[in-house]
Order: sequence, then C-alpha cells, then structure tokens
Amino acid sequence: MPILIHELVTIELWNEKIFSQLFKIDFKPKNSFIIYLILYHEATLVNLLETVLFHSEVVISMEDSIYDLIDYIQRKMSHQIRNFQLDREAEKAKIKSIEENHQLSDDPLKELSEQNRKIQFEILMKLYSILRYIIDNLSK
Repeated sequence: MPILIHELVTIELWNEKIFSQLFKIDFKPKNSFIIYLILYHEATLVNLLETVLFHSEVVISMEDSIYDLIDYIQRKMSHQIRNFQLDREAEKAKIKSIEENHQLSDDPLKELSEQNRKIQFEILMKLYSILRYIIDNLSK
C-alpha cells in the first residue's frame, strides 16, 4: 500500500510541476498519448485503491501510510474545489463561439487539458469513496 500511495503523490507532483509547465513553454507534442497515459495512471491507481480499501482489513493494516493517503485526498479535494470555482468564473467571463471550439480540438495541449479535467473529476469521485471507507473503519 505505501508504494501505491507514493506513486499517487509522485504523479500528483508531476501533474503540478511538469504538466502545468507544458502550457507555459508552448509545448507542441507530436503525439499526446504518452502524456495522457501519465495522467490516466493516477486514475488507475486511485481505482485500485478504491477497490482494495473496500475491505476493512486493508484499511486497518495501512498503519501510518493512511495519513499520507488522507493528506493526498485533502489536497485533491481542495484543488478541485478551487478549479471548479475558477472554471465557473471563466465561463461567466467568456462566451465560447463554435469556431473557438473547433480550434480547441486542433490543439493537443488544450485537448489534454480537457481530458485532465475529466480524469481529475473521476479521481475526485473515487476519493470520496476511499474517504468513506477510511471513516467507516476509524474505530477499528
């Protein structure tokens, strides 16, 4: 379990430090599939954790690594709430035209950004389940 949690934190750091920098340097990848796999790897790990932590024995056996997992969950939830608020403000400020939507699909980074938003939302939903499993086993 500690290895899975370590992987989650590593991917979270990659997403925060590297993926966000790709937009600042105007990176134009020829193939965005590899970057997508890295983004999706986090969702796969969270899905695996959700499946395993359904069983109370696993939650109880996590010992100190559960604190790292709870910290990760808290950061993800805070980040998603902040992004949700920013997205709502951006939608109020701009009205997208049909031509702009076609331009978004041509840009691989914009497409990756949209896929990342969807993946992060799926991760967040699974993290709520994981948090519930942890809370259910607090007394044990």
